[in-house]
Amino acid sequence: MIKQARLSKHISRRISNGHPYIYQNEIDNIKGEVEKGEIVDVFTFSGQFVGKGYYNPDSKIIIRLITRSNERIDGNFVDKKLKAALAYRNKFLSHEQTYRLFNGLSDGISGISCDRFDDLYCVSSSTAGGDRLLNRFIDSLVEMGAQRIIIRNTSAGRKKERIDTYIQPVKGDISHIQSFEINGIHYSVDPFSQEDPFFYLEQRENAVHFSQIAKKVFPHQAVKVYDFFAGYGQFGLNMLKEGFKTVEFLDSDGHYGPFINKSAQGLQLDGYTFNACNAFDYLHRMDIENDKADLIILDPPPFTDSRKKKGRALNAYKEINLRALKILKKGGLLATGCPSQNVSREDLEMMFYSIASDIKHEIHILYRGSQPLDFPVKINIFETDFLKFYILMKGESL
Repeated sequence: MIKQARLSKHISRRISNGHPYIYQNEIDNIKGEVEKGEIVDVFTFSGQFVGKGYYNPDSKIIIRLITRSNERIDGNFVDKKLKAALAYRNKFLSHEQTYRLFNGLSDGISGISCDRFDDLYCVSSSTAGGDRLLNRFIDSLVEMGAQRIIIRNTSAGRKKERIDTYIQPVKGDISHIQSFEINGIHYSVDPFSQEDPFFYLEQRENAVHFSQIAKKVFPHQAVKVYDFFAGYGQFGLNMLKEGFKTVEFLDSDGHYGPFINKSAQGLQLDGYTFNACNAFDYLHRMDIENDKADLIILDPPPFTDSRKKKGRALNAYKEINLRALKILKKGGLLATGCPSQNVSREDLEMMFYSIASDIKHEIHILYRGSQPLDFPVKINIFETDFLKFYILMKGESL
């Protein structure tokens, strides 16, 4: 029996304009016994075919459309999507061995993503429907030639879908240390880490760009760099590689320290330290002690997973950026990012305006950045445009 969903009479233009999410209040009725994650045919209230998507009654997003055509959702469908994603990346990233191979919404299957770290492929699903297609996705990866594959289903989104989190190696010998190279820096990560994501590939170009701009502003590199929310250290390591002599890596999770140390030793670099601490508290202490800085990097987490909590997230972003800009010297640089789809560029730039007023200083935007090409942005799906990155310079007092 064909399983169908009929939309409400008055639905948002968002759906007809290409957005794949259908919410609980946009459904008039469901026909047939539909299991969690199963594919349903979607029709308008008047009976026009809309597309096919997978269904989850436990999620606010009750249906996620994955095609607007009346086609079978099977192994061939998944294989076609993966091959299209690979072909796109081969056009722009043919020289790279580490990148986002498949990016869910951007590449046509909401919920499924795949990161390539040299010869290791990390596959993840954040949805019940994605789980049902995961084996077919892995089969396509194997046919492509992938020899080492691990499932990392650790996304916070799985809790919203009411599905379990887990990590499972599925092909090849996979250890707790995986090495790969980006921009001449050798990183080591733990594929079995529970973090999600466990390496921010979307920031790799911004990390390089900031190091190059910082070198132009401070050509002698005789200044200290503070890398907050450092993770595996890609911002600070690029600063060391660019010639800066002193970098302090700071993260609340102390397990990153040995990984950063290994990467720095691989570059035969010294002049760095790692500090396991809370970024908010550390910046506050620097302010109290009048400890000024020339170069600060903030690469915080999203701070929110929904638009309803955007106000709380903006308060957190303002607090951390305010503290950083207060202790920044005149002419100093702040690299700051926001990886939340729920916070807009306009929100952030109004926040910077407010901070400039609070600290009574000019703030110059030297650079506005985003995500690299392997995280494609679809203009009609705003969630695909999630990363906002800025390089700010502290100007004259007001």
